[in-house]
Amino acid sequence: MKAQDLLALGLRMAGIYLALITSKAVMETLYYLKLNGVDEQGSGWLAGQLTFTSLYILTSATLLLFPLTTSRFLLPSIEAEKELQMENVGQLRSIAFSLLGVYLVVDALPEIGSTLGWLWLQLNEEYSELNAYNYVPGSIALVLQLLIGVGLCIFPVPLDHLLERLRQAGLRK
Repeated sequence: MKAQDLLALGLRMAGIYLALITSKAVMETLYYLKLNGVDEQGSGWLAGQLTFTSLYILTSATLLLFPLTTSRFLLPSIEAEKELQMENVGQLRSIAFSLLGVYLVVDALPEIGSTLGWLWLQLNEEYSELNAYNYVPGSIALVLQLLIGVGLCIFPVPLDHLLERLRQAGLRK
């Protein structure tokens, strides 16, 4: 099994996870519309929800339909074509970092969309400043999770080298 095949398997699983989260978001949106309808205040929220939902569907479809292409994009070309062997643990760590990054990004995107939607609704209500401050800590955490996930996706090999240097820091040669 090649490294890109192993990463493609994880990407396909992340696509399934994102599809499930997207279906949950669609059901929540439909439930909100059934309860409240669409008025002037909710039309911006609905537009945001539709935009983020279509982005989730597009991302999920990309991860499900083109996992090998996406894995070739995420892995360096040298490591992608090598056969996996048990003595090449660094390659497995790089794949694990990429998969962890993809999971963090896929997990953060729907939450960011939901938070922005609820923030939009709160800003249009009375005492909007007080309500908006409730979303700041969670929003900061989601943005940090997204940045860490993107960093893990883009830089898996340097993180592997850093981990290896940290493990050998106290050892004498």
